[in-house]
Amino acid sequence: FVIVGVSLALLGWVKANLSEQKVRTEILRTLSVGYVAAIVAYGVGILLNYYL
Repeated sequence: FVIVGVSLALLGWVKANLSEQKVRTEILRTLSVGYVAAIVAYGVGILLNYYL
């Protein structure tokens, strides 16, 4: 999970540099979206594992 966070932070930093936006807000946005997606995918995986 830490590796995912680091890679998402790097992705946010790259996106901020490309779009010339504030780096901090772009990193936080990318981290929050990424972690929400990871948690949803984890929950779906648990549900599928439980029902199948």
